[in-house]
Amino acid sequence: MRAAVLLRISARIVVSAVTLLGLIRAHGTPTERADRLDHALPTLRGLQAAIDGGAATDMQALFPEGFVFTHAVSALAWLALAEREDLRSESLGHARGALAALESDEGREPFSAEMEPAYGVFHAGWTNLVRVGIAAWTPEPDRPELRAHCDAIATAFARSDHPFQDSYPGMSWPADNVAAMASLARCSQLHDGAWDADVAAWVALARRHADPETGALTHSTRTGDAPRGSSLALMARLLADVDPAWARHHYGVLRERHVTTFGGLPAVLEYAGGVGAADIDSGPLPFGIGLAASAVTAGAAYTHGDDRLGTALLDIGEVIGLPVSWRGRKRYALGLAAVGEAFGVWSQVAPARTMGPGWSPPIPSTSWRLLLDGPFVLILLLTWLGPLARWRRSDAWATPP
Repeated sequence: MRAAVLLRISARIVVSAVTLLGLIRAHGTPTERADRLDHALPTLRGLQAAIDGGAATDMQALFPEGFVFTHAVSALAWLALAEREDLRSESLGHARGALAALESDEGREPFSAEMEPAYGVFHAGWTNLVRVGIAAWTPEPDRPELRAHCDAIATAFARSDHPFQDSYPGMSWPADNVAAMASLARCSQLHDGAWDADVAAWVALARRHADPETGALTHSTRTGDAPRGSSLALMARLLADVDPAWARHHYGVLRERHVTTFGGLPAVLEYAGGVGAADIDSGPLPFGIGLAASAVTAGAAYTHGDDRLGTALLDIGEVIGLPVSWRGRKRYALGLAAVGEAFGVWSQVAPARTMGPGWSPPIPSTSWRLLLDGPFVLILLLTWLGPLARWRRSDAWATPP
């Protein structure tokens, strides 16, 4: 009898430990940016180990931009950690390794060298974001290659009467062009405004091609296409370097039309209204909720001073992503989606900015938290209250074996 009681107690202790871990994960994202950088480090180290083992190549097998996105976005997250002097050497080393991968034959293979800019605006833009991020920590005389790449991007746009250059022959997406413009704007900041006029000209032209209903850029350049959650979030973050006011407008459209609640928890719809088919760009859409859109929106939220939403989305990700930590490394979703981890950790390290008044309606400060915590608390109560009451009545420990 005593052995059976001990076995049941041991099982309940295990269940309680797992439940408490989940409860801790549900409060896992710190709000202050310095703390968020610390929090991101184990994830970046775990992700980097996977990339070194071929995870970016695995992502390429799933969709055409998998290799570039995995390397570029993880590098941008590393570059945020370069702000810390104790991590700068490690961060820049990994970012340079990512840049070498992006410029390799494997990184360029899906794209055409005959395009303008070379290899298309998607590859050129994201690669240049990494390049300019590294250059920010490099003395100005060591940047001639950066200037050449920025000139090439500016020239490609100057030669076109359309604001959206192709990522593949005959196919273009506004968000890819925003990434290229963000790289040009950041490059201009490093070189006394050398490309400010190019950036301003692009904004003026792109505004004329915005969705007439919302004033935001559409997801693709296909006729009749509309803004979507994943690309709105990405553009709201990157446009902050290009045109802060227009970036805020994009975030406002995202906040008003795509941020919602599901079961009382904050979520982001890929399609306004929640109805639309999943595709390569959106990823899975359970109940219309964009998992990719939610991950990227967290970073856009921090960028636009909406810290409560950013932290809420990342905390929910800490629960549903089933993270596992060991030896100073952390992986999500069994390590099956490195590109998703890259976007998630990039959101964790987003700069905190205040760009105008707060957002309305705000995410409720307590109700969603109670809904997220509630199942864990309920499991703990069910695990212990009933058995404790029975043991107290029956005095089980006094029962002879």
